[in-house]
Formats: sequence, C-alpha cells, structure tokens
Amino acid sequence: MRQINHFSMPTKIISGVDCRNNLGKEIKSLGGTIIFVCTDKGISDAGLLVDILNSFNKKNLAYVIFDEVELNPTTDNVEHGLNVYCNEQCDILVSIGGGSAIDTAKAICSLINSNSDNYERATVVAVPTVAGTGSEVLGKAIVTDINNGGKELKKLSVPPPSVAVLDPVLLQTLPPHIAAVSGLETLTHAVEGYVSLGSSELTDLLNLKAIELVAKYLRPYVANRTNIEAAIGMQNACLYAAIGSSNAGYGNAYAMANYIHTNFNIHYGLACALILPNVMEFNTLACPDKFIKIAQLFGEHTNNLPNHKAALKAAEAVRNLTKDIGIPQELSIEGLTEEGIKYLSKYVFDSVSQRSNPRKNNLQDIIDLYLKSFAVNRTKKMHLLDK
Repeated sequence: MRQINHFSMPTKIISGVDCRNNLGKEIKSLGGTIIFVCTDKGISDAGLLVDILNSFNKKNLAYVIFDEVELNPTTDNVEHGLNVYCNEQCDILVSIGGGSAIDTAKAICSLINSNSDNYERATVVAVPTVAGTGSEVLGKAIVTDINNGGKELKKLSVPPPSVAVLDPVLLQTLPPHIAAVSGLETLTHAVEGYVSLGSSELTDLLNLKAIELVAKYLRPYVANRTNIEAAIGMQNACLYAAIGSSNAGYGNAYAMANYIHTNFNIHYGLACALILPNVMEFNTLACPDKFIKIAQLFGEHTNNLPNHKAALKAAEAVRNLTKDIGIPQELSIEGLTEEGIKYLSKYVFDSVSQRSNPRKNNLQDIIDLYLKSFAVNRTKKMHLLDK
C-alpha cells in the first residue's frame, strides 16, 4: 500500500553556546517592542533570566515577567496570562523554561491571534531550559481544562514558535533527576516516531539519530550537567525527536504517559520511563526489524538471535538505561486504582495515537500495559479526578 507522507518544520532554529545573549537582537528583528516573558518561579529563582533580560535592555526593549506558569498548565492559568499580556499591551511572547512554559505561551498566543481584530498577530520565541518534549518546535500545546468540575486533557492545535533558541548552557542547572526523566521524554518520542505507522524515510533519519544521541549522551549528561558536549547531544536529540515524531505520529506510550501525568501530577518523563519499555515489548511483534535497530544503537548484541528475541533487546536496553540514571523501576501512585486504570485506558484507546501505534490493540491491552507499568491498588475504589 502506498503511503502519502507530510512533513512540516516552520520554526527557525538558533543554537550554540551563549546564543541566548543575542535574543534581544532577534526580538528586535521580529518587530517586538514589549515582551511578555512567560516562565515559572523556578526559572527566575535559578537566575536563568538574567542574561536574557540584559539582552533585552541592550536593545531598549520593554518586558513584563509572567512567572506564574504551573507544572500542568490549566485553562485558568492560560486565561490569566492572556489578561496580563493584553493589559500590559505586549506584542511578542518569549517563553523560557520547559514544556509547561512553552505550551502556556503557545496557548496564550493562539487565543490572542483568534481575536486578531483587536490585537496584532502575536508570535512566540521559545527558549527551552530542558531537553525533553521539544515543545519549542511543536504546533501543539497540552493544557488541562478544569471547567465543569473535573479535569480534561486538551491537546490544542497552535502555531509552533517562530524561533527556538537552543543554548546548552541553560541546561546546566537542572537537577539530575529532572535531567534523567526529561531524557526519557525525548527517547519515548523518538522510539514511538520511528516505529509509527506514519513514519517515513525522513522521519526515520531524525528519530534514529535522536535515539543514537540519547544512547550516547544521556548517562554522562545526568552524571554531570555541566558536560557541555553531553548537553548539546541531548539538546539535539530532543530537537530531532520532536520534529521526527510530530511528523510521523506517536503511539501508546505517549498517550498513556500523558494521561497519568495530567491526572496525577506525575512528571511526564517519569511516566514515560515506566511505560515505554512495556509498550516496546508489546509492539515488538509488529516491526521486529525496527526494534533490532534500536537495540543495536544501544550497543546490544543481536547477532545469532531469533528476530523476536533480538527485538526484545531494545526494551531491555531502555530498562538498563533507566536503572543507570536513577529512575525508579516501580512506582505506586496514590489514588490510582484498577478502576482508575480502566477509566484512563478508555481515553487512550480513543486517542489519535491509536492510528499510528504499530501494533493494533484493544482496550484490554491498554489496561494490561498500565497494570504492568504501575503498582495499583486492586481493592480500593477510584477517587481519580475526585469523581
């Protein structure tokens, strides 16, 4: 069967050591005059804004700091940011931080542009301080809708940032456990994009390179975040995986991790780390040759093994990686019950990721993968989402 592939990459990439110091010049070239700085208190407290704000001052650019981004951005959080943007008459957004800060800025930008009769069209410049989701080049934002008394994960279609500024120096202050789980976000996207039913030769090149870089650099980066070579390696891996997987499509691990992350405030990367190896094992039957290639990129010996056993080495390699970088192999989530697993699994089963997961599955398969990934209380009644 012939496949029609689509590929998009509209974001301008600026990368290199200390490139953040030229951000004011870039904003000036985009016509910005009053900057909405979208970040969180952790970033400002860590001093990561200092050089960037200095670059604004050198170009006589005004700015407003909105450092109220939440770990899991909500619709209320986005609306609050929008009000600040409008009240301060800002005309450009600069997001500094991880995926939450960048997603918040993109969601605000989308709301501004949907009301373009009153405001000139806005744009986002993304400055990531984490190598994880690759939100800096993605045309989507994930926020939590807390209306109607509950929580609902909303994947918004938004314009990707116009510019992404990738300075590896900004990755040096991450705690080791955040560096570790963020790296598993990158790996999850790369693996799922590579084995996706929507993959192409071009996306395979990007995703395979991302996997290779994670295999080479995640351990030394977690061990020493000031290792600039390792930081650059992980930053590039994140970029390649984001572009490759967003064009190829994701799978079960991506969807399952997102719903755990949103509903239980578990770090998305930690959820990925626990779920990914199990989903890889499940998907091995569908495309063993691709999983053998992944295993080989991790240095696993696959010669003289039957295809299926060789392919399973990929999941084994990922488990070994997570152990080496200090990610727990078991996690009991307060409030997560078997009933709650069934509830989440229905959302995963209905998600768009089902279209591109290489192995077709039913609802029970997803339930089983969740139960395999997390310690679950099988007797207590669900109080998921306070329902």
